[in-house]
Amino acid sequence: MKQSAVLFIFQDWKANSKNPKGRIFVLLFRIANLCSRSRVYFYLGVPYLFFYKAIVQTIFALEVPWNISAGRGLVIYHCVGLIINKGVTIGSNCVLRHCT
Repeated sequence: MKQSAVLFIFQDWKANSKNPKGRIFVLLFRIANLCSRSRVYFYLGVPYLFFYKAIVQTIFALEVPWNISAGRGLVIYHCVGLIINKGVTIGSNCVLRHCT
């Protein structure tokens, strides 16, 4: 069964319940990541991808490509200095910290 877009976007919400900044980042990431899952979302989301890159790299000081594969329950603590390269696959229930 295909997961709905809303469930996909909020799949990490509970895992980041004690971390508002992490919640905001993961929400922005999941919306951008949704754009890599189908051509329709990609074409509709192109302006958002520019917004994502500017906000995440400028305000959050993170370099996290929008099209990496990340499992359910992703937790981000201390959103500064985290760099993830393209092609990375992150498993489920993974916790990432700053300067990693």
